[in-house]
Amino acid sequence: MFAVAVKTDCEHLAATSESDLSGISDSDLDTSAKCQQNSCEQDETWICLQCKKILCSRYANGHMLTHFEQERHSLALSFMDSSVWCFLCDSYVDAPKLASLTQRVPQKPLPAQ
Repeated sequence: MFAVAVKTDCEHLAATSESDLSGISDSDLDTSAKCQQNSCEQDETWICLQCKKILCSRYANGHMLTHFEQERHSLALSFMDSSVWCFLCDSYVDAPKLASLTQRVPQKPLPAQ
């Protein structure tokens, strides 16, 4: 069986100020947004918590992973399930500091089968 460990502390999140997180507005949390990379139309998207760029997951076309590799922006929030991933820790992060942000993410409808 495979299990994902979720960190409750992350030095990269700790280095992110509360004002940076609160600077992400409700309009930035547009779960209907497509990936902003060129003409990518993927809708399994994440928002970069540093620059607010919306890009697709590593399991779609991997644009958020490429963004991390190029910009070193390590924290991203999934619009599918409101989880936060730290690329430097290679782990999900669930910390009280994130609650006010993750609770504001609208529920994204599941893709049609």
